[in-house]
Amino acid sequence: RTLNGMLDIVYIDKGIREGLELGDVFATLLQGKHRIVNSVIQVINIREATSTAIVRKSNNTVTKGDEVVAVK
Repeated sequence: RTLNGMLDIVYIDKGIREGLELGDVFATLLQGKHRIVNSVIQVINIREATSTAIVRKSNNTVTKGDEVVAVK
């Protein structure tokens, strides 16, 4: 799928190599001129260079290429 919403599974290009751990929480940012949070995702499976996450909260659809940033 190219669009994802709440409780969907998404894949990110970060993994153990970047220091991710199971349960880590991230925000995704809409692509465009402004950095607007469009969802919160949580890592549920991790590999060396990639991870699987579930969309926990969504204000808008998550699309391929959305930036992923750590939630503080």
